[in-house]
This record gives sequence, C-alpha cells and structure tokens, in this order.
Amino acid sequence: MKNLLKSASVFAFLATSLALTSCGSENNDLIDGPDSNTKFNLIINPTNSGNVAERNLNITVTPNVDQKVNVSFTSNENMYRLYVTKNVFGSDDGAIAYEKLESIGIDTKRDGSIDLGSNQKTNFTFNIDFDSPTALDQTVQYKLWVTTGRGDFRDVSKRNAIDANAFGTITLKGGVNADTNVQSLKSFSATLLNAPLAEGTSESFISIFNGVKYKITTQDVKDINTYTFTAAEKEENAENAALWDFGYFYGNTKGASFASASNYPSDVIDINKITGLTSTQLNKCYMVKSSLTTAQFDAISAYAELNSISKPSTERVTGLVANDVIEFIDAYGNKGLIKITEIKTGFTGSIKFDVKVQVNAEPIKG
Repeated sequence: MKNLLKSASVFAFLATSLALTSCGSENNDLIDGPDSNTKFNLIINPTNSGNVAERNLNITVTPNVDQKVNVSFTSNENMYRLYVTKNVFGSDDGAIAYEKLESIGIDTKRDGSIDLGSNQKTNFTFNIDFDSPTALDQTVQYKLWVTTGRGDFRDVSKRNAIDANAFGTITLKGGVNADTNVQSLKSFSATLLNAPLAEGTSESFISIFNGVKYKITTQDVKDINTYTFTAAEKEENAENAALWDFGYFYGNTKGASFASASNYPSDVIDINKITGLTSTQLNKCYMVKSSLTTAQFDAISAYAELNSISKPSTERVTGLVANDVIEFIDAYGNKGLIKITEIKTGFTGSIKFDVKVQVNAEPIKG
C-alpha cells in the first residue's frame, strides 16, 4: 500500500504556507495567464452551465509530459479560493488536493485551495501545469471550482461562488484505451489517535478521506478549556477542524469512544469555543458497531463489497474494545469499516485501528 503520508503530503506542508490571510498572494503570478501558446481553455462562468466543451476537457496526452491549460473563472460574487483536486483513476488516494500548486510556491490555504488575490475577485485566468498520467493505460482527472470563503475539497457546492454545480473537469488520458474505472477502495492501517490532552497538542482527530491526523489546536496553550482564543486563532483552528471527520475520547463510563466532529462531547473539548464554528458547520460521520468479524473485515478487497452499508442513525460509538468492527458513512456518502486493533485505556491513552473506505471519484454537488 502507498505511504499515506506521502499521498497526503499537501496537508502536512500547508502549515508552512507563505500566507493565511484572505487578501491573496503575491505569488499567484506564477500561474497567472492566459498563455496564447496554450491550446486548451477551461471556462466556468454564470452563463455556460450547459457548455460541455468549455467546462469539460478530455485530452489524450503523452505520458509524463505535463499539460498546460488556461483556466478561466468569472463570477457575479467575489471569489476568495480556487479548489483543484487530482484523482488518478484506480489509485487508493481518491480526489486529493493538487499538491503541485503548493510545492511551486503558490499561496495555498490549509485545505490545499489557492488563496485568490484582490485583483482576482470577479474574474481571473490562470495558466496551470497539470501532471499527466505516467503510463498509457492511466487516466488522471482534475476538478476545479471557486468559493466565496472556506469551501470543502470534497464538496463543490459549499460556498460555491457561481452556483452549487459549477465546476470544471480536466481529464487527461495516457492513451485512447486508458483506465476509465473511477471507483476504488482505500485502505490504511495502524492509525493512532490519542486521548485529548489539556494543552491541545494530541492528535485526536482524523480525516477518513485521506487518513491524516490532526491536533486539537495549532496554538501553544496550557489549557484549551481556560485559554481565550483570539478571532485569528479561532479562524486558524477552524481551518484545521474543517478537515476532521471524527475524534477519539475516553470517558469514565463510556470508555474508549469515537464521535463525529459535529457530535463531539463539549465537556471533553468545546470545539465551538476553540474554532468559533457551530456544530452544524462541522463534519458529520455516522457510525455504529457492526456484526462483522475481524476475519470478514480482512477479507474485503473491493469497492462494491461495502455497498450494503446503510446510514447509521448515530454519530458516536462508545465502549470500544479490540476486534470491534464499526460501520460508518461520512458526510459525503463514503461508506466504510473500521477495525479496532489496540486500545491503551485511560485519559492519556490511545487507540489503533484499520480502515477500509470507498473513494468517491467526484466531489459531491449538493
């Protein structure tokens, strides 16, 4: 299996972005355009929703030769972020933030989106270099959309600056017979979440989509329950919390437990206090203990084998022990299973688990 940290490295490096303010970056001129020598143009605006030729590009390319595209957005509302996701068909990564943009010095937010400048609020054109497939049978697909504020790389409808379904697609095929199977099953193992610590340094939350773990707060504090967070600190924490699906906690009577970000017990961590977000603004993850055995979990190897999972009615599971199997559906419709492999009990303990989850190739559209 691929190294998860490598596949999701964009998230690990975003903390060192050159700027986190909403005023945009002086470095976005690295992809400013258009370039008259570029033959492909992706255009998204309020009046071309039915224009497939402008919003959906299908290009057969030479493997390992990057493809340049002029990307143009126009909106009646101010645009603050551009989201770009990359999906290699058949891989277990799914559609993740396009990490190349951050790596070349483009100003990106914590979720991988591009921070648009003050002169790019109502229209812009970028000339972007897109990674091509590495083989003739491979297909790489990119999705692009703009938002009026912090959006969600898994949901194009959230704060979409044009309309809920406004996004562009660039599909690069390494050859005419390249892979068209967009469904895949992601697996990752030995994930360790720690029980929350008072100073907020513990990695107690996780994104099921990419397996990345997150600290409770990005600030250096002695006690998150007594510390008064500034508006800027809350905003930084909110950027972090927007990527959480669920967290771990240990209770006197509940024992080892998982709870979605929106249903996390406030007497353990008051997420609303440290982020300024309401529960409805946090991710939901529905989960329930399964009747499946660990052997049945281990035997699952295909996307379709998880189709039978129904949406649980609860966002919290408690009293977890080793070898429990949990069924879940996240806020984006991804179905999956969690197998508990080890628990170190107590308020400073931890939990290890394996995950198998369906990967939706396309961000949801409302």
